[in-house]
Amino acid sequence: MKNLLISTALLMMLSVAANAQEESENTPFLGIKAGLSYTGINLSGDNPDKLTSQWISGFTGGLFGNIPLGKKFSIQPELLYNQMGGRIVRSSVYSPTKYKLNYFSLPIMLKYWLGDDLRLLAGVQGDIMLFALQSEAGVNTDVVDDLDRGQWAITGGAEWWPSYNWGIGARYIYGLSSVGNFTASGIKNDFKNNNAQVSVFYVF
Repeated sequence: MKNLLISTALLMMLSVAANAQEESENTPFLGIKAGLSYTGINLSGDNPDKLTSQWISGFTGGLFGNIPLGKKFSIQPELLYNQMGGRIVRSSVYSPTKYKLNYFSLPIMLKYWLGDDLRLLAGVQGDIMLFALQSEAGVNTDVVDDLDRGQWAITGGAEWWPSYNWGIGARYIYGLSSVGNFTASGIKNDFKNNNAQVSVFYVF
């Protein structure tokens, strides 16, 4: 009886392993993701006041899919809600100015499957600003109409999938388009988004 139970258990384990291997292949699927972002602002242009940018935390989450292009490559489109922004510091005399920028994001990435559990991604991302809040000296102002509503970015990262259904990943997003400008001493300093994300995935 004991040998029968052991044999049955081994057969079940082999069956589960075989199914997992089969499911981990590059096939079409749909999933959800949620995570944290660490976001800042890239300043450009003249900077007489020596403006600096500090990073703030945010949220990211939404849907993603997998469209196979063979055994090793696939396209991963995503539909996300992203919180970006940062804190601009002028000097100790002025209060920091904090920007909270909320986006509807559409990344489209090329994914390379290194194996069943590790994958690399790189692509482009379009961002549509939903609303924007500027905070300075305790005063909050809606500035969405003062900023550019649409931006482009490049993005890349890696994913680790310990099982077919669950995975974790990290990604970096570098803004290519100017979000707007911060004026100090009569000089306008354009700024762009700068974002690092860590997310958890679940595949249906």
